[in-house]
Order: sequence, then C-alpha cells, then structure tokens
Amino acid sequence: ELADLVVINKADGSALPSARNAKLELDQALSFMRTKKNHSAGSHTPVLLASSTENTGIHEVLRTIKEIHGGMAKSG
Repeated sequence: ELADLVVINKADGSALPSARNAKLELDQALSFMRTKKNHSAGSHTPVLLASSTENTGIHEVLRTIKEIHGGMAKSG
C-alpha cells in the first residue's frame, strides 16, 4: 500500500541538505508509482519537509492533510 503523504521531519540546521536530498530521491521514486487516486501525469504522493524548531513546513503539512482528507471524504 502506498502512503498518502510523506513528511521528512527535522529538516533544519545541518540536517537540511540531507533532508532536501532525501525529498528529491523520494519524489523521484514515488513518481513511478501510480494509484487510482493519483493516476494523472505528474501526480504522486507528496513529499514535504518540516521543522518544528524552525516552524517551517508545518502549515503545508496541515494543509496537505486537510486536502487528502477532503478528497477521501468525497470519494467515500
């Protein structure tokens, strides 16, 4: 089963370059995987970066979760 969302946490400080590389690699790998809900070209599981200590990416994660939940509620 494919995840609906991948969040790379602690994407800050000296770990930020590694987090960005991990995001790039996951984006590339997930772009080859298609499911019924993301069958359109260029659509795949979102990969987001977040850091609670720097308060970055948190709002995007929440927005994406709400979008995913809304889509699930509509489709049943």
